[in-house]
Amino acid sequence: MADAQEIHLYGTTARYVGTRFVPSTAYPTISNALALVLAGEQVVVSNASYTASAVVSNGVTLTGTNLTGTATNWTMSGAVEVMSGGSVLVSGGEAVFANLTINAGGMVVVSNATVTVNGVTRSGTFTLSSDWQTVTPRVVSFTETFDGFGVGTKLGGLASLGWSVSSNSVQIQAGGASGNGVQCPVVEKATNYVSAASGAKLWTDVYVNDTNTIANPSLVPVDSAQTVKLCVGTNGYVMLYSGGGWLTCSSDVVGGNVDGLWSNGFNRISIFQDYGEHKAAVFLNGRLLKQNLPFINTNTNQMHWVDIEAGVRGDTLFDTLSVTNGVPTGLETGPYSDLDHNGGPDALEIQRYGALVSSMPSGSVFKIR
Repeated sequence: MADAQEIHLYGTTARYVGTRFVPSTAYPTISNALALVLAGEQVVVSNASYTASAVVSNGVTLTGTNLTGTATNWTMSGAVEVMSGGSVLVSGGEAVFANLTINAGGMVVVSNATVTVNGVTRSGTFTLSSDWQTVTPRVVSFTETFDGFGVGTKLGGLASLGWSVSSNSVQIQAGGASGNGVQCPVVEKATNYVSAASGAKLWTDVYVNDTNTIANPSLVPVDSAQTVKLCVGTNGYVMLYSGGGWLTCSSDVVGGNVDGLWSNGFNRISIFQDYGEHKAAVFLNGRLLKQNLPFINTNTNQMHWVDIEAGVRGDTLFDTLSVTNGVPTGLETGPYSDLDHNGGPDALEIQRYGALVSSMPSGSVFKIR
């Protein structure tokens, strides 16, 4: 690259030799080319908008192209491949990679910037490594609020955070329960893969906005490998699959009326799973609906994933998904947090004993097998 307005091409390779590039008003565009950065050469992106195309050689740090000052639009369409020992640093501003591959040992380091990679936009400070394109289960405990990603981010592009989707129409949008959420269009599905210990006690907690109830839950397919299956039936009652059929939660665990508990807007679903006892408990908006619910698959000892599926009548919105070893934040308080009125939060009793203390035997029990 000889000066601010001239780029030398060698075949299909645009070669940068460490020269500072400070464009004026006429921004160059290179199509279908690879920028080859050799050992000892470095190009920098700082506080600028950049669409990159480059091969990062072993031992070379590629930090984009040095667009200092007021540069806002320099585009090179093509493939970016980060090799072992190479790294891409984006510090401030915005960078766009239309076709990125990161090989083992390579990385893209983002510092206080917005980066769009293969159509997925994410803001903040983070590092992408070779597994960002591979679905990598999230290690328990974790909480995902979706607020660190740009609106329009395709959830399937967040494979390194455990996400897999049925189509790229599943995207992060504004208007979540708090900040951003995820819009799952009609009949689409979002799956978050989880890495958890065998025999663990886990909580799955999520906020869901879906006013389209299911009149005939028998039409909902049930996989025998699942542990818990939940949908919302008519009158807003939660439906749980158990023993080959569907249970209607028309009252809470102590018999209280729950008409209208499923409301317009976001509802909080909290599911306790005991993989040692193969039983579950289900809360809706902090109210315990069912305890001692047998797993569908009583042979599984470990959690692997959570699915959120939209029906045929409308989109489903969800937000703030967490899978934790302990009681989710806020579930120990609220008007329905102590249904048996013994002074102890129901969620904490479920965590410790798997059921409310008031439903357990008050004397000693001896068993022989």
